[in-house]
Amino acid sequence: MLGLPGKAREATFLRREGRFSAVVETGEGRELVYLPNSGRMTGLLLPGRRVILAEMAGRPRKTGYDLVVVSAPGIWVWVDSRAANELVSLALSGSALPQFQGYDRVRRELPFGGSRLDFLLEGGPSRCLVEVKSVTLVEEGR
Repeated sequence: MLGLPGKAREATFLRREGRFSAVVETGEGRELVYLPNSGRMTGLLLPGRRVILAEMAGRPRKTGYDLVVVSAPGIWVWVDSRAANELVSLALSGSALPQFQGYDRVRRELPFGGSRLDFLLEGGPSRCLVEVKSVTLVEEGR
């Protein structure tokens, strides 16, 4: 089952510090956290919004937390862009996506030309390349 990569902690979003970092208020002070999403997230990452952090203790890194969920009016939004590929991987291995049944081999992170594709499905009627995207745009509670 897909879940938080570490112990969860609530905080308040203050500002984005860079493409992959943000400053939050944890109640114990301000904390620089890793933001695993390079998207703009306009209208979502606003000062004062509640966020959920995943503790990443014990790993050699600059920050102790990843910012993974943001509260928007009436909805919580998962902003960790890595999660989409994990969900699709679980769905493919569990036959939860009927349109992709019949493939017996799933390869991840496949080099393709000068790029990398998320999945290559083989062993079915033909090879199937799959690219996964996540969405963080929230409008009218959706």
